[in-house]
Amino acid sequence: MPIPRPAEDARPGRKLEFIREQRGISREKLAKELGLTTGALFNLENGFNPIHYKYAKSIGDYLDIDYRELMDEYTTFCQPGYGRCIQIIRLQGGYTQEEFARLLDTDRCTVAVWECEFEERHPEPQRFEKIKEIAGNIGISLSKLVENPDCYKDEYTLFVEGNYGKKIRQIRLAATMTYQEFAISIGCDSETLEHWEIGWQKPLRKYFDAIKEIAIKVGIELQKLNDNPEYFGSQYQDFIGYECGKKVKSIRMAYGYTQDQLGQLVGCTGEAIGKWERELSAPDLNYFKSLEKIAHQAGITIVQLNENPELYIDDYKDFCKPGYGKILKHLRKQLGLRQVDFAEALGVSSASYRNWETERFIPMRENYNEIKKFAIKKGVDIS
Repeated sequence: MPIPRPAEDARPGRKLEFIREQRGISREKLAKELGLTTGALFNLENGFNPIHYKYAKSIGDYLDIDYRELMDEYTTFCQPGYGRCIQIIRLQGGYTQEEFARLLDTDRCTVAVWECEFEERHPEPQRFEKIKEIAGNIGISLSKLVENPDCYKDEYTLFVEGNYGKKIRQIRLAATMTYQEFAISIGCDSETLEHWEIGWQKPLRKYFDAIKEIAIKVGIELQKLNDNPEYFGSQYQDFIGYECGKKVKSIRMAYGYTQDQLGQLVGCTGEAIGKWERELSAPDLNYFKSLEKIAHQAGITIVQLNENPELYIDDYKDFCKPGYGKILKHLRKQLGLRQVDFAEALGVSSASYRNWETERFIPMRENYNEIKKFAIKKGVDIS
């Protein structure tokens, strides 16, 4: 005697049994076609085991029906893509994997396995019910989520999806903050921040609001940053990105310092200054901030240097070309001084000064700076 047609809301196994009998296919034959035992198919039809996607698809193909008719809310959730759905629910709720695991009375490793869909392991029915409850509490509809996970992407999810490390670095540099300063501002440690920037780990949701707040303060629109992580630059990035060496040298020339003298002010060695000027390396953010401060004291802005890296040329090098002795002699005569008097005014020996005028030796940079200062004091333009 044929079994009656099941109701629309009947369990999937009941529907399968009806369709199979309606087609005149024995349980043994269908089981063999699916690679199942007769007992396993019996369990599926009688609801002892759920019909998961893999078997629903095979049965649907064999019986030429929509496989979704053989799935309920639980098995629909557990079809491929469930890992991302679980992660979205967890992140929207603001939970770490550890916290989420505790809510589900399991361990963090299990949650991680679900989220990466390792070996197709998914939540058991009782844990699914708890996941469903958590999703409902934060306003997520499971049917909508399964159909289109992207509809539940929030700002945090969009931010950490693509190249989040570069985005965080852009925000930090736009704010002209060191690792330590930025880490303190958002409430994490410097090492964690470095791991974010190099892409070793994603920032947790709890830090995102602080990161977003800093971005807004420096005029960064997160939507544009998500579309193009390199959209927003910073004065520091512009400084080191194009003719950095000439800019450092311009700052040094504004004061007429040697590389060692500028290094002492910046807090590094003269050798480091030399490498920056030759563009063998670039100053890190700490040194940049010192350079910016020193430049500001000389009336120079980083914006000016970025627009014109050679804001101050090295007039010492121009001075040291053949003929500098004649320039010194002409300057001395304009000042109405004898060699011995000029040498005394410059704090050098008469012999040293004579060697300069005869071009046997070139004045050191610090000597040139004294010459220039003395000339300016007397109202003479050495250039």
